[in-house]
Amino acid sequence: MCDRPPDNSFPGLPPRPDPVTGEPRPPRGRGYRSSAHHAETDRGRERRLSHKPKPPPGMGPVLAWHKENKRGKLRGFFISLAILIVGMAIILTFQGDGPFDWMVSWQVWTAILVGSYLMTSPFTYVVFSAGADWLKVDMVRFGRLKRSIFVRLYELRTIKAKPEPVGITFELIDRKGDGVDGAIHEFQKDPLIWDLVYNGILHSVAAGAEVNAFARQQLRLDDVRELQYPRGPRAIDLTRLPDHEVRRIMEDPIMRELLRVIEEPDMTPAQFRDKFQELREDMLSDPADPAWLVGEPLEADYSDRSSYPDRFS
Repeated sequence: MCDRPPDNSFPGLPPRPDPVTGEPRPPRGRGYRSSAHHAETDRGRERRLSHKPKPPPGMGPVLAWHKENKRGKLRGFFISLAILIVGMAIILTFQGDGPFDWMVSWQVWTAILVGSYLMTSPFTYVVFSAGADWLKVDMVRFGRLKRSIFVRLYELRTIKAKPEPVGITFELIDRKGDGVDGAIHEFQKDPLIWDLVYNGILHSVAAGAEVNAFARQQLRLDDVRELQYPRGPRAIDLTRLPDHEVRRIMEDPIMRELLRVIEEPDMTPAQFRDKFQELREDMLSDPADPAWLVGEPLEADYSDRSSYPDRFS
C-alpha cells in the first residue's frame, strides 16, 4: 500500500543520507564482525571499475560494492579443501581408522577436489552493492548477469535472521515485496555497505517493520537507546488524515471485507472516518504507511471488541 518512502521523522536516529551524495555517512552499524575484511586491506576483492555494478533503475548512485576477484575465489577453494580434509580425518578417526589412510586413494582425493570446486563455485560471483537508500545483489555466472534483486532500505517490511550450519543468514523484504537474503558475512564484506544497510534497518524498524527475536539480538537493536519498540499495535488516527489517505486505508483487502460485512460497501471516506475514528495497524493486511501512525503504541488489552466483527478484532 505504501508507494512512497517514509520521511526522516525519527530525529533520535542517525539521519538518512542524501540519495545522491550519501552524506552524511551513517555511523558504524552494530553487529559488525571484526573478522570481516576491511575494504582497504582485502586483497581478495575486485577493484577494477569495469566490474562495478550499476544502480537499480531510478535509484541513486552506487556508494559501495563488493565482488570477489580470482584471488578471493582461489582463497575460498583452499579453505574449502582444508575443511573437507579435516572433516575426512575426523570421520575416519571416529570410525577407528587412521585419520590419513585415505590419502593414498585417488578416488577420495577426486571427491574432495570436486567438492571443494563445487563449494567455491569458481565461475559464479555474488556482487553486493548499496546506495544511500537501497541494497542490490547480483549473481554473475560465466561473466553474464543471471539475476539482480534489490530492496529499498528505508521501506523494509520484514527483517529476519536465523542460524544456519554455515553461519547466520539474514532476509530483508521491503514494502513492495522485493527481498534479498544471504549470510551476514556477505552483507559485511564492505563496511560501508553494512553501515548503509544498518541505518536503513533502524529507520524501518522505527516505522514499524517486523523483526524476529534472533535478528533483534544479532543486530543489537536493544542497544539503540533512541529506538522504541511498540508494546502493541500502534494507532491510526483517521481524524487527522485527508480523504485520499482514508480511501487508501479503505482499499485494504481487510477493510473492504469489513465494509462488506457491515453492509456499507459504498461508504465515503468522510463516513468511514466518522464511524472508525481510530484503527489498529494490525487490522490491515498490508503494512501501514508510517505517515498514518500516531506514533504511540496501543496497549495490548483488546477486551473491548464490540465495535468490530470477531474476525477483525
